[in-house]
Amino acid sequence: MEASATPQRLFGSVEDFVATPKARIDMQMHDVRWVPAEDVFGLLYQAAFMMEGTADGYDAARQRASRVAESAMTMYSWEVNRAGDEYVPSMEFSADGPYTVYRETIAHWNESGFDVLAKAQSGRER
Repeated sequence: MEASATPQRLFGSVEDFVATPKARIDMQMHDVRWVPAEDVFGLLYQAAFMMEGTADGYDAARQRASRVAESAMTMYSWEVNRAGDEYVPSMEFSADGPYTVYRETIAHWNESGFDVLAKAQSGRER
């Protein structure tokens, strides 16, 4: 899997970006056919959810992320069926937005003293 995330306002001032932040995540996944559909959906949903805004609430953001993930899964299924036995296409996925959910999650972790890197490291020591 290849993934990249970039800010969308490469031109303009820092103040413009701070006032209306936008980011995009691009993923290209190979051999998705070996991964259970629920796991692929979960990954796509989480990526889309993190890019969402929360102006109309977290429930609306969850619904939008679910639609984006379902759409990507449907498009990939169509491509696999269309390709037939010729080849297995890789799955390409993009999501963009104000990434408010991501920023608020990180802020909450920082306020509560949660260190995700320390948590990940403690899981590896077992």
